[in-house]
Amino acid sequence: LDTLINQKVLSEEAVKRGIDKREDIIERTENLKRQLVGQALAQEILASIDVGEADAREYYKKNLEEFERVRASTLVVRQGTDKATAAEKALSIAERARAGEPWESLSAEADESRNEYINRGGFPAEAEADIFDGKEGEISGPLEVGNEFFIIKLEKGPEPVPFSEVSRKIESTIVNEKVLEYVNGLREKWGVVVYKERLEEQGQ
Repeated sequence: LDTLINQKVLSEEAVKRGIDKREDIIERTENLKRQLVGQALAQEILASIDVGEADAREYYKKNLEEFERVRASTLVVRQGTDKATAAEKALSIAERARAGEPWESLSAEADESRNEYINRGGFPAEAEADIFDGKEGEISGPLEVGNEFFIIKLEKGPEPVPFSEVSRKIESTIVNEKVLEYVNGLREKWGVVVYKERLEEQGQ
């Protein structure tokens, strides 16, 4: 309550001093107004979009490759403070795995060992291609992602992720696409043109 009272008192004093007439305040007020009005419209648009299970299943079928996964055994070597040593260790493990050394013994040398499903989109595109294009039993890696190296043995795969596991994600994607379609329609209606070259020149 005290905070609200203080804000009210300060606001009235600011108006009395004419601060509300300053150009910078008027500009910021208009910007805030545009944001609030735009957000209100966005909420109305979202509320009007109804995505049913049939819509989600249709999207799933049309984009089935996007929802593939493989089953894999994964060894992880963390970089820590010595990336070069970690890279050498990961390469050694990968080469010995390809030479046929038992996976279990190599697991003991890695920082982490796990059996998992890897979904499309879980790795950068280049690394993902190595994993998904491989043959069962094939070793990929070491793949450097973030601060870790991954050695991956493909156990099975690619297969579709069950619809039930991705239905929420699909619904969200469809909603986002419909909102973007609506906004692009408004941009076209209002004749919005973005000169990217000029923006790049200004950013230099």
